[in-house]
Order: sequence, then structure tokens, then C-alpha cells
Amino acid sequence: MLIKEDADRSPEQIEKAKQEQLKEQEQGKGRWREDLASHGESNIAADKEKVHDHDSHMKDLQQETAKKGEKGQI
Repeated sequence: MLIKEDADRSPEQIEKAKQEQLKEQEQGKGRWREDLASHGESNIAADKEKVHDHDSHMKDLQQETAKKGEKGQI
């Protein structure tokens, strides 16, 4: 069963990502992994994000989307 509803990954890829996340947490380097989250979790995280400079934040999001588009990830 895939975690991200629209992701096309094998169970092995998901397990590898989970193990990487656990290793990071053990090292005190835990971070948010959107690739492991459901759409609902991603939406909640986005709603809670603190944005201090809206214009800069929008530019960053647009650049990130463009990069993903070039890689065929969207």
C-alpha cells in the first residue's frame, strides 16, 4: 500500500525512505518528510507553516514546482 495517494513507488522504496527517516531521528536530525506523508498530512503541515515574507515564499514555491515539473514529478 502506497503512502502518498498519487505516488508511484514500490514498497521497497517506501521502506527505504522510512528507514532513512528512522536513522535521521536516532541521530537527532529528524525532519519533515513530505514524501512519506498523505495528502491530508501535507495540507495540514502547509496550513501550519509560518510565512514571514509572502512574496519570497511564493517565489520559492514556484521555483520548487518548476523543478518538479522539469523532472516530471508533477
